[in-house]
Amino acid sequence: MTGEPLVQLTNISKYFLGVTALEDINFPVRRGEVMCLLGDNGAGKSTLIKILSGVHQQDRGTYWFDGLERRFSSPREAKAHGIATVYQDLSMIPLMSIARNFFLGSEPTRGLGPLRFFFLGENLQRFTGQIYESGSRPFWYQLAAFFSDFAPWSLLLFLAAWFDWRRAERERTSRSVTRILYLWLVYAVVLFSLASFKRDYYLLPAMPAAALIIGPLISNIESLPKFARRIVAGFLVICGVGLLAGALLSLRAAALLSVRTFLRFLPPVIALVGLALVSTWIRRRKTWQASLILAATIWATILSLQLVLLPAFVRYQPTAQLAAGIPAGRVVYTSRAADGWASSLAFNLPPPYSVERLSGDVDDQKLLDILERDPRAVAVIWEREYARLVQGDPALKIIARAETYGHGGLSLNLIRHPARQHLYLIGHDH
Repeated sequence: MTGEPLVQLTNISKYFLGVTALEDINFPVRRGEVMCLLGDNGAGKSTLIKILSGVHQQDRGTYWFDGLERRFSSPREAKAHGIATVYQDLSMIPLMSIARNFFLGSEPTRGLGPLRFFFLGENLQRFTGQIYESGSRPFWYQLAAFFSDFAPWSLLLFLAAWFDWRRAERERTSRSVTRILYLWLVYAVVLFSLASFKRDYYLLPAMPAAALIIGPLISNIESLPKFARRIVAGFLVICGVGLLAGALLSLRAAALLSVRTFLRFLPPVIALVGLALVSTWIRRRKTWQASLILAATIWATILSLQLVLLPAFVRYQPTAQLAAGIPAGRVVYTSRAADGWASSLAFNLPPPYSVERLSGDVDDQKLLDILERDPRAVAVIWEREYARLVQGDPALKIIARAETYGHGGLSLNLIRHPARQHLYLIGHDH
């Protein structure tokens, strides 16, 4: 390549709390040139890239771009000048392809106005199972998921559809809006039932249509026959009882999380009062008001669960504790089983630390090789992995350990089946 450099770094240096990340780095990059940056873990490659893209600013030295001296204050400013970074897998979304991750936030589009679509070909490949895993879930899985734990209130769709059909026959009229809603609902559920790649959240487009169909049934329930009122009333009571059962289970989770305050009884009390109010309004033949009370009770119960359990649950988030136990100058890895903690761990580590995932290391053999070869390497693993790794390398030591109830956050599954687990930070004596 010839001509003036497009990018010129001169004596670039960067320091973090007394640690030298970069010292007197010099190199030019000309137009059309591909530059490969090589170095050991901890050598400062990421820091240099972050200076180029505006994440960090150099402490010393000069950064020239397109003939002008630059000091980008943010990635947005650097991007406005055509400089962007595609980060390693810690920032990736596994369900998206490499191309989607590469252009995340800057997706190329085709078409005009609202008719713009991006990566249409990839979405078709996902639909047909040409990319990603083709799930073994059967055709009816999406339909069963929609009417069960994903949106249980949608069971009232059958009752709403029957009355809409009877009304249309009686009035001899066709209501185009209602017809569009049913087409919307059926199209979304059937379409994603045909897809090879099935996920529960693909049903989200069907939920607004279902809500708009069920809404008129609830609001006009008092004018419907007695059997319809009983069905809706029974459904509301069942939902209230289920909410109360979940709130009572939270007492078990509170005990395991060592929550001793009287506030731990708040979710069951709210759920019980809400169930009583729902039952009272149903007896007064005010079913649609009862449905509003149930919705408010669900919201208040979930909010109280977060208020009571979340402060205690946060104590069992292990990444801050493990990060504090990592000795200076170490290179951090996560095993395949523990790679879900990699992003949280990286968030708690100061620069220039980075965390490397070993996602494809099924038998932890690659992790063992790294720990044996590099005395600076440490790894975050689950307790159940430790015995097997020590068999392969008896010199491995536990540097730090932390307790957790899982990586899924404060969820219904945690409340139903709380299980305390341990994460270990392992490595060699340095």
